[in-house]
Amino acid sequence: MKIYYYISVAASALSLVLSIVLFAVGNTNQSLQNDVQKQQVELQKQQEEINKGAQISQQVGPALLREMAVASVKNENMKKLLANHGYQVNLSSPAPGSSPAPGGTAPAPAATRPAAPSTSEPDYNFNQPAASANSDGFSLQLPFALLSAAIAIIMVAQTVNIFKARNTLREGKAQLADAYRNREALVKQSGDVQNKLQALILDLLLLSKTDEDAKAIVSKYNIQQNGAATAPAGTPAPAEGAK
Repeated sequence: MKIYYYISVAASALSLVLSIVLFAVGNTNQSLQNDVQKQQVELQKQQEEINKGAQISQQVGPALLREMAVASVKNENMKKLLANHGYQVNLSSPAPGSSPAPGGTAPAPAATRPAAPSTSEPDYNFNQPAASANSDGFSLQLPFALLSAAIAIIMVAQTVNIFKARNTLREGKAQLADAYRNREALVKQSGDVQNKLQALILDLLLLSKTDEDAKAIVSKYNIQQNGAATAPAGTPAPAEGAK
């Protein structure tokens, strides 16, 4: 029957179009996935920078400033050093800074051969019945139509899923971009805290060459000019000294 032929042609054409769409959207999704991974790496770097600044502002900085503030009570040079960096002498501890997821096939009808007419005269007609050819065509068209329709349904389902994945990737990319922008202020603040403490440590190292109180603080925190500082047990290590 022609209806099964038309179904097969339509389903095959639909599958071809959907395969092209899947290929194109799949490449787009791969590109989006790469962008998302890059953004995640950048966010991780931001978080590490923020954590470093939070450690300095909450642990290292207050302990070092407290030592210097105590020494500045009787040491004018230490007091001037703190004032040059914008710190007021205060023996109370400064407040720590806050730090900021199939279709089956139908049985083909049996072809029946028409009975020969009953006559006494011999029949010399040997024409093949037309019903046999039509029956064979019918039996083949139906399975092909069902198979083509099943493939088209599968392609439609895959196309829907890949479009959903693309929307999810786009939303994730936008969220990561927003998070990156929102953290830029925190990253800048963290860098300022580190730079400020580094400048203070550099001046403290210079002062320690002529001042015993400064030398004692440098020795206590094991501050070195060209290396990372090693703090005594139980005390967080201060930031690396300036070169």
